[in-house]
Amino acid sequence: FDGGVQNSYTRVGDTLLVLGLEFAPRAAVVAWADGVLAANADRAAIVVTHAYLGPDGERYDSQAGSPQAFSPYEYGVASGGDIHDGEELWDALLRHHANVVMVVSGHVPRGFAVEQAVGDHGNDVVQLMADYQRGTACDPNGTDGDGYLLILELPLDAGLDARVHAYSPYLHRARADHAASFPSWAPRFASGMPP
Repeated sequence: FDGGVQNSYTRVGDTLLVLGLEFAPRAAVVAWADGVLAANADRAAIVVTHAYLGPDGERYDSQAGSPQAFSPYEYGVASGGDIHDGEELWDALLRHHANVVMVVSGHVPRGFAVEQAVGDHGNDVVQLMADYQRGTACDPNGTDGDGYLLILELPLDAGLDARVHAYSPYLHRARADHAASFPSWAPRFASGMPP
């Protein structure tokens, strides 16, 4: 965040911080992100990480007791124990910052989920997971994709909902089952900062 890349965006007076974290963020990365979020407490923040919500739409939680498909703990990066799954990232970082308004993740083939959480400051946090790496109707020959991407619309007017929907420019169609709106979130963002 030292100015080397553009990761802060301004639109009509509102400044939005988009903070990208690695797959299974290490403790040092979480500490760094904590500093960035604290230093930019006046900016609404969207945090992007690879694996946060599981196939069921719940945060990955290694302490839940049952195996979770595609959990960060199923991969070699977990061997040192210095990683965070979704629940650990929520507890160690995300819940503590009033400026966190959204968490976006992927990792789950053909997955889509939207959940809301409430941070320690009473702030609503939209948790969104979408992944189209294996498409939605894979070719039996093993080819991937359908070209779907997720479009996030952040309205300029406080009275409008933020929306997300999936669209494939390759297929020229949207997915109605991969869409959501966030009425309680849009007015807070449009005013420049969550309460």
